[in-house]
Amino acid sequence: MFVPLGRVRHSIDILQKNIYEYHHGSNLSLSTNSIRYPSANNSKPRRCPHLIQLIEDSCTIIQAIFVRFIFILSTVVAVWRLVEETKQIYYWYLLLLLIFLLIESYVMIIHRKGYEYKWFCSSAFAYLIAIVPCIWLLELNYSLHVSLLSNGTKISLDIRRRFQLTTSSNGFSNDFDADDSNSKENSIIYEHLNTHLSREEWHMIIEQMTLLVLILSRWLLPKGELTREELSQLLLVYIGIAADIIEFFEVFKEKSVRTNSTLSILVLLLWTLSLLQYCLAFTISRGRKARLVLKTKQEKRYICSPSDFWGMLISLFLQDIPFFSFRAVLIFHYHIFSYSTVFFTSKNGLIIILQWYRITVILATTISEERRNHRHNHKKLIPIIEITPNGRTINNNEDLSEQEESTYNV
Repeated sequence: MFVPLGRVRHSIDILQKNIYEYHHGSNLSLSTNSIRYPSANNSKPRRCPHLIQLIEDSCTIIQAIFVRFIFILSTVVAVWRLVEETKQIYYWYLLLLLIFLLIESYVMIIHRKGYEYKWFCSSAFAYLIAIVPCIWLLELNYSLHVSLLSNGTKISLDIRRRFQLTTSSNGFSNDFDADDSNSKENSIIYEHLNTHLSREEWHMIIEQMTLLVLILSRWLLPKGELTREELSQLLLVYIGIAADIIEFFEVFKEKSVRTNSTLSILVLLLWTLSLLQYCLAFTISRGRKARLVLKTKQEKRYICSPSDFWGMLISLFLQDIPFFSFRAVLIFHYHIFSYSTVFFTSKNGLIIILQWYRITVILATTISEERRNHRHNHKKLIPIIEITPNGRTINNNEDLSEQEESTYNV
């Protein structure tokens, strides 16, 4: 504390304080009105960093708990629908798979205060463990009853009713036409309506709800080590992945796929494999543009970060290549030449070509930059000293390195 003595002392103090505030990034303007000298009655307000940190941690924990509550609610809806269709009460035991989600919630909330890992979303993985078996059973159960109807198999009426209690006449008749010999038996099936939604519509709602929950949960979860830019790019990538997955499920509209148990299981297997992308954050590379990052003269130059490179590989091996291979099998082996199958096969093939081309460019550019840096470092080991007529010594290597460094900075 100091008390100004006279105008000269007052002016000097003002100048010193303004210089101090300027060098320390203060928002105070360089004027006498912005200077307030402390006194006994004018004390500086005290801050509460611990209280602010406590509020931030509480909000983070509330976000984490809310997202996991959405996971649990979505799983309960899927299990309820499975029990309603199959009339098998023991399917409620599938809710025991939520134990993994509860264990994960305890670990993340207690030990990490709700923050997720940067490259792996453990809550999404635990959610998939709980809900994927429900969707598998729903689709396989529906494929079984469609296969029985299309083949005209003679089964007891009780078993047929168990498969058809919630089937709507409109939703089924639009995609699969029963034989004329089974028209009387099918009329009994269409009389049992549970709601205005058909079984296929219920399945579509649950599957798209799963994708929507995965996207919204990643948005609502605490960012953790992800920046806001990375999170926004990741969400855009997730939306694109969801569109591709929904398109892949369109193959179930083909009667030869729906009635073939092997193809149905293979579709669900590839669908589950593609969902693993929502547990990884490496897929952020698909939303980024390739850019050349210039480093200092001690660092290497890369065309993209390692996470971008791994993200491209993951998207290829978890989605693009499996989807393309399956659709190619439908065309060349099962002779399914529908418009959607041919179009999406061509689309997946084009994406694979472009992604491999990008990976090749990245590898070639990285190797060339490493060789250039190696030659540059090797030249620095050979000193070339020239003596001017004035007696001044010049090191050409230093001038060359400074010139290259200036070009990199530009």
